[in-house]
Amino acid sequence: MLKSPSTDSLYRQVKVMGDAFLQLHPAVRRFHSPFGTHILRGEVRMQAPHSWAARQLARLLGSPLHAVNGTIRFRRDAQADRKTWTRHFPPDR
Repeated sequence: MLKSPSTDSLYRQVKVMGDAFLQLHPAVRRFHSPFGTHILRGEVRMQAPHSWAARQLARLLGSPLHAVNGTIRFRRDAQADRKTWTRHFPPDR
């Protein structure tokens, strides 16, 4: 039996947040909706990773290796079978 995709957020469906999900800012709730493209922008200030392990983790996650300060953009493309997150950090200074 095939089920139609739910229009409810996975965060609410699996009870990770339950009804607390409804208390989030509307932009955050939209960002986590199950379908479509969603973009959030904000300000970020990041320090450079100091240890070897932190630099390796930053490389693995695609995070900046140098201190950055500026606008960050998150893009999330959600389809029935996958979700893709893309982070756009400000350029290194």
